[in-house]
Amino acid sequence: TTEIYTLSLHDALPISLKNYAGQVPRVRMARRIARRVIRERMADVFHWWTGGQIGTGEFLKMEYRSLVGIFDGVRRGLHPHPLHRAIPSVPGDAEFPLYVDGRGTNLSVCLLSQSLPDKNPGGIATYTLNLANGLCRLGCTVHVLSRGDSWNSEFRDGIWFHTATNLPVDEAVLSASDYPITVKNLSYSKGVRRKLLDIESRWGLDVIESPNWDSEGLFAAIEHRTPTVVRAHSPMFKVAETQGWPRNADLDLCCLLERLLIRHADLVSGSTEALLELIDDEFGVGDKKVLVPLGLDVMEARAAEPDAERKRVLFVGRLERRKGIHALLEAIPQVLSSSDAVDFDIAGVDGKTDDG
Repeated sequence: TTEIYTLSLHDALPISLKNYAGQVPRVRMARRIARRVIRERMADVFHWWTGGQIGTGEFLKMEYRSLVGIFDGVRRGLHPHPLHRAIPSVPGDAEFPLYVDGRGTNLSVCLLSQSLPDKNPGGIATYTLNLANGLCRLGCTVHVLSRGDSWNSEFRDGIWFHTATNLPVDEAVLSASDYPITVKNLSYSKGVRRKLLDIESRWGLDVIESPNWDSEGLFAAIEHRTPTVVRAHSPMFKVAETQGWPRNADLDLCCLLERLLIRHADLVSGSTEALLELIDDEFGVGDKKVLVPLGLDVMEARAAEPDAERKRVLFVGRLERRKGIHALLEAIPQVLSSSDAVDFDIAGVDGKTDDG
């Protein structure tokens, strides 16, 4: 009971003061709140003592801890710390800065991706790991949060790798039998939020990046303890349209969750102008969108000497319509009809859709 009272006062007072928007000066309002707490909370403890419900030692301990909570709560409410550091802008033509401030504190970034390349070499997983390695080399403290069977944290290759698991959604809120995909996504998003709170409390965080896919960062973005960037990949509504998925209430709700995540994001980044235009037309992100093309590790790239006599075209991606393979296959005969000095290489796994 003592700890409950202390925590309540420690947190309730600063929240009340920070949220206060009335005409009375904040210092005077702090006195009013403190007097009310003494009159209501500490008086209860006194009555418990006089009524024989608690002993003298417990009474003195609770009253002392209550006073500590009041003074600390007032102090935190009148002089709150910023939730995150201010990140100054840099000129558009500036080189990438090393993300270390004057105190030697690295910018702390958490990247969300349900899968990583060692388990599922998909686009989001590959992009996330490449970005993590790049940010690490630039001086960031990098955390990568993916799906797992338990709550783990492991430091390897200069990066913190964490796992989160699902937290159940109350059946009274949403029925898993009626909305199986939505409940799955919400359950994992709840788990992500819980793990992010753990990471923030242990290491501190300056920014979170979440993919729009499956709305992983939804609860964290709504809570907004840390600035959140949504990295735009193929949106659910467009995937459903391209793949010919039948629309139902579950799929529609998944699309609405994606919209909600993007609405609460501080920034929406995308790899192409076309993708950002699609996102903006559907969700209305406005000035929040920013083009960040996919990077290439030039130190790893080894360009072979081109064949002056022939041209070579390479396609890499899943073999499904939304990746554009059908357009390439339609174009190949037209290209070869005008020149046979062209080679086409196609690398990727079969998307296993009905139309091939």
